[in-house]
Amino acid sequence: MLLIFFRDHGRFPRRLAEIDPATVHMIAQQIAVARPACDTLNLSARTVERHRAEEPTQRDQHIQSIAERGRLGWRRQAEYGKRSKAETAMARYKRILGGQLRTRTLPGQQAEAAIGVAVLNRMIDQARPNSVRAA
Repeated sequence: MLLIFFRDHGRFPRRLAEIDPATVHMIAQQIAVARPACDTLNLSARTVERHRAEEPTQRDQHIQSIAERGRLGWRRQAEYGKRSKAETAMARYKRILGGQLRTRTLPGQQAEAAIGVAVLNRMIDQARPNSVRAA
């Protein structure tokens, strides 16, 4: 009954007066039960309504987090640079190994991608300097 109301109105009823008695009677007939005594239902305590103005936006949450943790703390907490690193890695993969897979089957494509990642990781490890702390 509540789902039918939601389907028709896009929200749940706030008061019993909003529910059509004919709909209640029709559903009661379909499931072969007596019409329920709707006077005992309390629909006002079902949900808590919040206004959008009460909830901070994502931008406001970030500003509040920056104020609490500082900019570097917020970046660490939000993992701010993760997307940039992923995009750089994919660009490097496509530039060196090509932008498309050559095999047709999914297992073959997975193996091809795994081999490509292993090759790329080995190339990156070879190019990375081996830093040693001087006395």
